[in-house]
Amino acid sequence: MDEINDQELNKAFRLAVVIGASVIGSLVIYVIVVEYVKAYHQSWVGFIPLGEMKSLRYVFYALSIIHVFLLRIIKGFLLKRLPTADRLKLINRLSQASIISTVLSEGPALYGLIFFFLSGISRDFYLLLIVSAILLFMYFPRIKNWQYWLSTIGS
Repeated sequence: MDEINDQELNKAFRLAVVIGASVIGSLVIYVIVVEYVKAYHQSWVGFIPLGEMKSLRYVFYALSIIHVFLLRIIKGFLLKRLPTADRLKLINRLSQASIISTVLSEGPALYGLIFFFLSGISRDFYLLLIVSAILLFMYFPRIKNWQYWLSTIGS
C-alpha cells in the first residue's frame, strides 16, 4: 500500500513540477515579448495616455498585493486536514494546493505585462515580474515539504 501511495505521490509531484516549470517558461516568454516590443517598436507608448497611468499603476500593484494574500488564504484552505482523509486524498489535496499556488504566482507578472502594453513602461513590468519570481520560489513544489506534510498530517 505504501508503494502504491509513493507512486501516487511521485506522479502528483511530477505533475506539479511540470506545471511549475511551464509557469516559469511563461515568465520567460513575457520577458521576451517585452524586450521584443521595446527593441522593434521603439516609439511604443502604450494604449492609454500618460496622465491616467498613475492611478492604473496603483490598481495593478494593489491587485498584486491581493494575489499574495489570496495565495496564503487559498493554500491554507486547501490544506486543511480532512477528518476521514486517507493518504491518497491528502496527496490529491496537496497536489491541488501546489498547482493552484504555482499558477496564481504568475498573476503579478501578468498584471505587469498588461500594464506594459497599456503604458509602454517596462520598469513596472520588471518589478511585478520579480514579485512573481519570489512567489514562485516560495510556492514551487518541493518533495521534502510534501513528504513532511504527509507524515505529520496523514498519520
